[in-house]
Amino acid sequence: PEEQQKTVSAPEIQKTSPPKADAKKDTGIKTTQSIRVTIDKLDNLQNLVGETVINQARLHRLSDKIMEIDVNLGEMLSQFVEDNEKSVQELQDQILQVRMIPVGSILNNMKRTVRDYATRSKKKIRLEIEGGDTELDKTVTEQLQGPLVHLVRNSMDHGIEDSETREKQGKDPTGTISLKASQQEGYVIVEIEDDGKGIDPKVIFDSAVKKGFVNETDELTEDEIYNLLFLPGFTTTTEVTDVSGRGVGMDTVKRDIEALLGTIEISSELGKGTSTKLKLPLTLAIIEGMMIDVGNQVFTIPLLSVNESLRPVPKQIKKIKNKGELVEIRGEYIPMLRLHDRLNITPRFKEPTEGLVVVVQHANRKQCIFVDEIVDQGPVVIKSMEDNFIQVPGIAGATILGDGRVSFILDVASLVN
Repeated sequence: PEEQQKTVSAPEIQKTSPPKADAKKDTGIKTTQSIRVTIDKLDNLQNLVGETVINQARLHRLSDKIMEIDVNLGEMLSQFVEDNEKSVQELQDQILQVRMIPVGSILNNMKRTVRDYATRSKKKIRLEIEGGDTELDKTVTEQLQGPLVHLVRNSMDHGIEDSETREKQGKDPTGTISLKASQQEGYVIVEIEDDGKGIDPKVIFDSAVKKGFVNETDELTEDEIYNLLFLPGFTTTTEVTDVSGRGVGMDTVKRDIEALLGTIEISSELGKGTSTKLKLPLTLAIIEGMMIDVGNQVFTIPLLSVNESLRPVPKQIKKIKNKGELVEIRGEYIPMLRLHDRLNITPRFKEPTEGLVVVVQHANRKQCIFVDEIVDQGPVVIKSMEDNFIQVPGIAGATILGDGRVSFILDVASLVN
C-alpha cells in the first residue's frame, strides 16, 4: 500500500451562511470551513516565501544603486520596496501560522511514558504539564519528540528516588516531573524539571577525570561541569536499565537540539532536583542574521546568538599560556576566535583592534569572534547543504544575499565548543 502522506489542517475560515431565498430574517448562525493539505505542499509554499524574501533583499540593493543615479526614481522604487516588504512579511507570518501546532501534542505523549515506567518500578511519579497551547513549527515539534522522551526517561530513572527514600528525606513520596513550554522573544522555551536527588558536580568531575576528559587540576565552573554530560560516551552510571541504558546519549540529545538551531542547558541542586532547559526557534526556514565580512567573504551569524559587537582597545586583549587570546569586557574574560584562521582565509585586518569582535553565546558559554567588519543584518533563508556538500565544522548552512552571493551560516554551537 502507498505510504500515507502527513497532513495538517489549514486555518479555519469563518464564513457567514447565506440566507435562504424565503428567509425573512438573518439567523446570525455562522459556519466554519476547513481543508486538509499535505505537509509537502506547505513545505513548497514555505520555500517559495523564502525565495520571495531573497528577491526582496535584491530589490533593496537595486533601490540603493538607482538612488545614486536618479534620486526621484530611486525614491519611487524605495517606496515600492518598502510597501512590498510589508506584504512579504505578512505573507511570511501567515505561512508560519499555518505550520504552527501546539507543543502540547508531544508533551501529552509523555503521560503514557511516565505511567508505564511508574507501573514497572517502585517509584511514584506525577507528571505536570504547563503551556501545552504554546505553538511551534510542525517540523520542529516532530523532531523534538525524541530528545524529550530521552530527557523525561533520565529524570525518572536517574533523578526521582523511590518512595521510601523520599520519605526518609522528608519529601513527598510521589516525585514530580514538570514539563513547561512558553514563548519568549522569537523562541520557544521547553523546561523539564524534577524534584529528585539532583546532580552531584563532584561525581561528574571525578568520572570525567577517570575517563581522561579533563585533568584533576582543571578548574571548572558548575556550568562547565554539567556540560561534561554532553560529551560523547560520558556517563556516571554503571548499571544498565531498560529505560535509559547506561546514561549514554545526552550527546545525541544535544546534537539533535543543535540541529534545530536550539540550545540545551542543565542546572541542578543536590538533593532538590534538576532542570533541563531547551531553547528552540519558532521555525527553521527563515531566521534573522548578522552578515559579517572576513577576508572579503561574507558569513552570516544567527542574530539570536549575538550578544554585542565592539572594537577592542589594546589593553582589552590578553594572551594567556594554554588559554589563548582573551578579550576583557566589563571585567569578564572571554575567549577569542580568529575566524580567518579557523576557515583558512586571508583577513583584511590582522589585529582585533583594527577590525571588530562579535560576542556570541551558546548555552552558558561565550566567544568573541574576530571579524573584519559587520556588513548588514536582516532575514535570511536557510539553505541546507547536505545534498551537495560534505559537512564542514563550524558551518550550519547557507543563504543567498541580495547581490546573489552565497553566504555560509556559522554554526555558533560548534565555534563556541
